[in-house]
Amino acid sequence: MESSAPISEQYLLYGIAHRKLEERGIKVWRSYVGEYCTSLEMAGVSLTLCKVDAKLNELFLAPAEIAIRTF
Repeated sequence: MESSAPISEQYLLYGIAHRKLEERGIKVWRSYVGEYCTSLEMAGVSLTLCKVDAKLNELFLAPAEIAIRTF
């Protein structure tokens, strides 16, 4: 499935968002740019922010396995 926003545009959006967050004293701990959750009717991009505490940090760094279905 292909996103309506090319990966280059997604990285441009990330760069702008990262800079604006840093200007406000918000540290970006980790970023994911790409097609992680798409929809047939989705246009553009989605940006999600998550405040990470010690417990979430531990969970984000924990090893995990997922089932992947490819078509």
